[in-house]
Amino acid sequence: MAHNLTDIDTFTSAVTVPDGGDPRTAASVELPFQAVANRTRNVKNRLDALASGLNVTAGDVRASSDFEYCDATGAAVSVTRTIMVPLENTGPGLDWSKALGKLTSTATFGTCEIRLPVVTGARVTMVRVAYQNAVSGARAVVNVTRKVATKGATPGFNTNIERSDSDGTPGTTLTTPQIMSTGVFSSTVVNLATEEWYAAIACSGAEGDVILWVELTMSDPGPRNF
Repeated sequence: MAHNLTDIDTFTSAVTVPDGGDPRTAASVELPFQAVANRTRNVKNRLDALASGLNVTAGDVRASSDFEYCDATGAAVSVTRTIMVPLENTGPGLDWSKALGKLTSTATFGTCEIRLPVVTGARVTMVRVAYQNAVSGARAVVNVTRKVATKGATPGFNTNIERSDSDGTPGTTLTTPQIMSTGVFSSTVVNLATEEWYAAIACSGAEGDVILWVELTMSDPGPRNF
């Protein structure tokens, strides 16, 4: 009497088929059918998982399973990534000096926001800034800020300080660049559908302060970055 095979989510290998002269029994043909059925189930489950990851929810936010990095067992993992931040995106009071090849401040310079090239699903883990004061004894402060968009009747941004650090050594940055570092920390998970991230650098306010470079370290969840 006919019966159904119960397919199993596994890639069965190899597919063994009967040879000429083998007994013509149900078992001799059921074995290869079972192997093929198992492979079919394995492929279907993989395609279903991929399709689920590509579904768009809430209009502009992708599902959390979308193309994550994974380990040998298939478990989602993040990869630590460190990148130099482009400094052409200057803020008020900060200009690119062609002669010096760096960012320099004007006399009205107070706080400059340099946008961080973060990706959705990541966590910012450290920001470093190479900075030089023009005034002896001045202290610079770098804040890692997260600006969350408000989309109600009065649109705007709510600014959250994720981390705040200063150079800690007044005077040593005069004519000598110094690296300010937030140290390693674990921030809120980035969601570019609703927010932007910045390195907000509060300087001495005197003309001639210099920012040479900004470095971002983050945990990258995979190619689902957008």
